[in-house]
Amino acid sequence: MENGTITTCVYNITQFSSTDDAAKFYNEQSVGFTQNDANVSVPGPTDMVSPYKTLMGHDPVVKHIAAKINSLSFVPLSVGASLIVQTDEFVTWGTFTVTAK
Repeated sequence: MENGTITTCVYNITQFSSTDDAAKFYNEQSVGFTQNDANVSVPGPTDMVSPYKTLMGHDPVVKHIAAKINSLSFVPLSVGASLIVQTDEFVTWGTFTVTAK
């Protein structure tokens, strides 16, 4: 990247048959993470129709979000973390690492 960092991201997204099934998966996967019950509606851009709203009939609602630091190094400066987010019946989870060049 321009600012002299290298960012690596690996994410997965799964749609479950219900919000409850998504919450069950979220709860199983987020053990040991710092958790936040969000329950926040995420409106799409005002100048266009959100693809999510077009498909689902409403703006997405982030139910839960959690993260944890997996690694921290000072030489070279690097941090790795995991993140998991439940948005209605969808769960997105994965890892990212940012390393200074």
